[in-house]
Amino acid sequence: MCTRGCARYRSRTNPKEFRDNHFGARVPLADHSGDHRGELTAGGPGENTGDGAVWSLRGASAGPTTAGALSFGPSATGVS
Repeated sequence: MCTRGCARYRSRTNPKEFRDNHFGARVPLADHSGDHRGELTAGGPGENTGDGAVWSLRGASAGPTTAGALSFGPSATGVS
């Protein structure tokens, strides 16, 4: 994923990189861990050459936080 500020984005050598991964196609806020705090999960079905990826921000008392954030794609779950 290339976001504003990365070298590819600034140079425009691959301007479709960010748009085509569909980051944020689905962004549910739910208590997945059972701690009564909402975790924010963002999907990117076009990431990893179309295989997809998921990012999860843990819930904290003030809202989702990047501390302890997770990201994974199919290979991390044993899918090839």
